[in-house]
Amino acid sequence: MKRDWSLIREILSVASRKAPGEKMLHTEIEGYFPMQVGGHIADLNDAGFLRALVVRAHGYVMWASVNELTREGWILLERLECGLVRMAEG
Repeated sequence: MKRDWSLIREILSVASRKAPGEKMLHTEIEGYFPMQVGGHIADLNDAGFLRALVVRAHGYVMWASVNELTREGWILLERLECGLVRMAEG
């Protein structure tokens, strides 16, 4: 799966606006296929940018729920919003 930096920024942004204890489901992001959003959530979780519950089956992400951003996730979101991270595909 190719990295989509616009989608990554949207996931982090939506998750950051949730109240403490409120989860963000992969189906809340509009304009993308749910499996694409779930895959990016799983990658962000694996990389330590957020804490999420990810359900995988046969190599596919079937369901994902973001619990919270980590410190690194907040830093990445800030850098994406300020343009400090180049949002190139790949």
